[in-house]
Amino acid sequence: MNPAILLTLIGNLIPLAGLYYWHWDPFQLLMLYWMETVIVAGWALARIGTLPRALLGRMTVNGREQPATHAALLGMFGGMALAFCLGHFFFLWFIFQDGWRGKVDGPASFVRVFVVESGAWAPLLFALLAGAVAFLTSPTRPYVIRLAEARILRRDIVEQSPQLGEATHGVGAAAGSLLGRIFIMQAAVIFGGMMARSYGSNAPMYIVIGLKLLSDLNPKRIAVDVTTQSGSGRGATVRTVKLPDDTPRT
Repeated sequence: MNPAILLTLIGNLIPLAGLYYWHWDPFQLLMLYWMETVIVAGWALARIGTLPRALLGRMTVNGREQPATHAALLGMFGGMALAFCLGHFFFLWFIFQDGWRGKVDGPASFVRVFVVESGAWAPLLFALLAGAVAFLTSPTRPYVIRLAEARILRRDIVEQSPQLGEATHGVGAAAGSLLGRIFIMQAAVIFGGMMARSYGSNAPMYIVIGLKLLSDLNPKRIAVDVTTQSGSGRGATVRTVKLPDDTPRT
């Protein structure tokens, strides 16, 4: 089994113990998944930032198509991830935090309560390691990493520009799983938290854990156009990038 998938599997099973043995409430699980989303976003941006230029594809800026650049893609997806993570955090905090606000008065106490004392550091560590393994073993990993790997393993030849396809190794592969998590999995997490809060049961959260496990172990990239706008009025800059899916063509 792929080491990254194994680490992801272990990290997804730990919350079951959190609910059953450590008596986590739904808000603790939601905070865990929020923090995992931040980790996923970080590794996705790292992959985009180190993609070979030949795999960046093309993007449309103010109606004109042009080659995509690392800076433009990082600005698009970085801004999107930041806006989502901040908006999601405040949404969760003001709706689900009953009884927790008085225990947190800043970043340090947040880490102490929701990472250290709750035991959430364990699944977060596995999420971090899974992302690192996936990044370091990706066919698009930076040349310096492949060079270090070759020296450690005493290989004589290292490919500087592997023959890779844009649809399976380009921006869609790097950002598609992040977008899927943002737009699909987090909706399930929020609705699961609402149901758990309404019915006073952790049963919906077990369902959420199962859905998240399936989503993380079998991500499906879909073709989608991502559009962002900076500024307003006539001076606004509109950027659109199309993420290809990985569906085989015949």
